[in-house]
Amino acid sequence: MSMKDSVKLCFDFYDENNQPEQLCFSQPIKIFAAHQLSEVRPVLQNVELWSRSGYYAAGFLSYEAAPAFDDAYQVCAQQTELPLAWFAIFADVQHGHSAAKSPQTASINLPNQWTPSKTEQQFADDLDTIRRLIEAGETYQMNYTYRLHTILNENPQTLYEYWKEQQNCPYAAYLEFPGWRLLSFSPELFFRTSASRESSERILLTKPMKGTAEKGRWLEETLYNRDWLKQSEKNRAENLMIVDLLRNDMSRICKIGSVHVPVLFEIEEYPTVWQMTSTICGNLQPNVRLEDIFSALFPCGSITGAPKIQTMRRIAELEAEPRGVYCGAIGYVKPGGDALFNVAIRTVTLHQEGNTWQAEYGVGGGITIDSTPTEEWRETQAKTAFLRQNRSPFYHKEFALLETLLLQDGQFVLLEEHMERLRSSAAFFHFPLPEERILADLHSLSIANFHEAALRVRLTVDAKGGYDINFQPTERMHGRTDALPNPESTRQNPVLKIILAQNPVDSTNLFLYHKTTYRNLYQVHVSTNPNVLDTLLWNERGEVTEFTIGNLVVWDKGRYWTPHRHCGLLAGTLRQHLIKRGLVEESVLTLNDVLHAEHLWFINSVRGWRKVEICKNI
Repeated sequence: MSMKDSVKLCFDFYDENNQPEQLCFSQPIKIFAAHQLSEVRPVLQNVELWSRSGYYAAGFLSYEAAPAFDDAYQVCAQQTELPLAWFAIFADVQHGHSAAKSPQTASINLPNQWTPSKTEQQFADDLDTIRRLIEAGETYQMNYTYRLHTILNENPQTLYEYWKEQQNCPYAAYLEFPGWRLLSFSPELFFRTSASRESSERILLTKPMKGTAEKGRWLEETLYNRDWLKQSEKNRAENLMIVDLLRNDMSRICKIGSVHVPVLFEIEEYPTVWQMTSTICGNLQPNVRLEDIFSALFPCGSITGAPKIQTMRRIAELEAEPRGVYCGAIGYVKPGGDALFNVAIRTVTLHQEGNTWQAEYGVGGGITIDSTPTEEWRETQAKTAFLRQNRSPFYHKEFALLETLLLQDGQFVLLEEHMERLRSSAAFFHFPLPEERILADLHSLSIANFHEAALRVRLTVDAKGGYDINFQPTERMHGRTDALPNPESTRQNPVLKIILAQNPVDSTNLFLYHKTTYRNLYQVHVSTNPNVLDTLLWNERGEVTEFTIGNLVVWDKGRYWTPHRHCGLLAGTLRQHLIKRGLVEESVLTLNDVLHAEHLWFINSVRGWRKVEICKNI
């Protein structure tokens, strides 16, 4: 196989109408590569020449190509084996062709361990250094990064498709060429050039991304995090610094007075994070070439900081390792010169060694005077979470929302609480919810079964808004929803046995906070002993959470307590009902607290209240 035969470049970029456009290139007629700084500009000049002659060009620039445009830009002296610039020329393109639609993604094996190039303590020490530089006036903001490394055995195309589905990002790309694979899942546009629809002007658009917040585990937390990011003075200042830097860069190649900011501080949603972006537009001066655009803008200010020259010098000293294509740019140029490039963040670089792939992933964030090491380290963990997460139903919508209701004496118990939880989860997962039709069908069911003592009703809603309702006879509820049991008067009632889980649950698992048909995380804890009612779960911090099918209420020191939602549990409808009425209070309860509590109850909206005790001998 020739070198040209082993080249495949696929782009899943959003077009100028913010719609996904899939382009795939193969069988290049020419390849240009730069291994020295003096070769970078000629590569871009050739790309310009071929695109003006009716051909497509696609490829990348590494971060270390920056000094080719301004020798004041300092980068790590250590070179990677990856070219500084690499572009292939193509006669045509395939539309709507994804890199690898493979059914094997269902059984993919991801590495559990990525080795960071910096420890958390080294990271904190470097941030202290950056803060001193900011205080001394050497930089206002620095984009500081480190690398993660591992060995991968999976097919790179399969990995790309798998991670792309999880990230749901607007500027993903898969580049395959001899010895290398680049898997980019960038949410950030570097620049786009296009002809104006209203005039003969050529438009330059950039969309820097600066400002991050964790997504959240349930709707209220998610909306709180979104609003926090939007109002965050630190993140606004960070974003505005980069906007000002890019406005200045764009003014070098755009017509005087044309550079403007139509959108400032926009919040964009991604599977695991919220991101703050701003949009900057300008009209290009006549005869501006691709080389001129890169000379003015590269590398993107969002991944350097400000001021750019001084900050890049300090980045090279502190990071002390090359970034490679990470923080560079990946993209393509269409016939006629319209170009689209991402900022190559969220990008995995794979280098082939025998039958395995040496993988490198860069991660970082913008450091300002208000940054704290703990928060910044946590942000990098959020940005890398997808690398370690094996196939989750969350990303593929392979689950349905679930509500289990009690129909007793013709009335649904806590119906409004059930519908509120269903609405909340539907909004969180972006499931359409035909609420009126569901309520109408539930009403019909209650009328048809008015004389039944008690029915257990199971309602499921899938990702497309389809729903199903099933029911079966069940016992009447024990206790009441609007009153608490008297601990002393319940001693004569049967006390049921429960056991403690042998292993903790992960409080970051989204499915702990939503009732769905995805029950794997609970099934592993279910006891097969017929004498055991349920298993009491606890998290990685030793905090008690819930049962596999109910919530916990504890009576201790004259008050009723239930584990706090943040510990990792489903907010059951009976639990929420009791909390809203001030009958039960949330608290962080440890295993020791529960083991020494005076009384324990298992509760849910179908079974009601069941007094329980922990049995250690079963």
